[in-house]
Amino acid sequence: MLDRLSFFGVMRMLVIVSGYASVGKTTIAKAIAKEMHAAFINGPATIERLMDEVLSAKGIDGHNFQTVMKKRLETDKAVDVLRKIVVDNEENGVDTVIELSTYYSDAHIVEDTDIKVRHVEITLPVEMERAQLAAHNPTLYAAMNWAEHVATRFPVYSDGALFEQNVVLEYDNTVPLQPERIAAFVKKFIRNETFY
Repeated sequence: MLDRLSFFGVMRMLVIVSGYASVGKTTIAKAIAKEMHAAFINGPATIERLMDEVLSAKGIDGHNFQTVMKKRLETDKAVDVLRKIVVDNEENGVDTVIELSTYYSDAHIVEDTDIKVRHVEITLPVEMERAQLAAHNPTLYAAMNWAEHVATRFPVYSDGALFEQNVVLEYDNTVPLQPERIAAFVKKFIRNETFY
């Protein structure tokens, strides 16, 4: 594990870990956070819980255009809460590793801050991804047409204007998770090197 002194007071970093459903985002993000002595935030769970509470309190329900726009506004507010957590961590000398689904990956979490950002995309071959999704989220898998889903989904990192300024590294999750591999991965992206 990396020496905490190599992080504390020297650099503040946000690592955004993204990928499609059931590819291993949470597992890898937690391992990276542990290696970095960083705070881990499960972004989708945090956003969804906030959304459930706020939408319920405001009585926002339904699928008409106005309701969808209201939900979108509340989602933006929930993402802003994540941003405030990350900025608070930075002010307190803590790095953050945040797991974000593909739908939140393009959120401008640290605009107008000095926090260094690294983006990590967790990847699996499509057939392995399908098997993982079927095993870990059978309800979601049963409700979708897999071939159509794969053909029409957005790429994980679709906002070129944002991501060209940062480092996007792929982590191949077909290889078993090993502490040594995570340590090597973290050292590479801290040095702004391309990972193999």
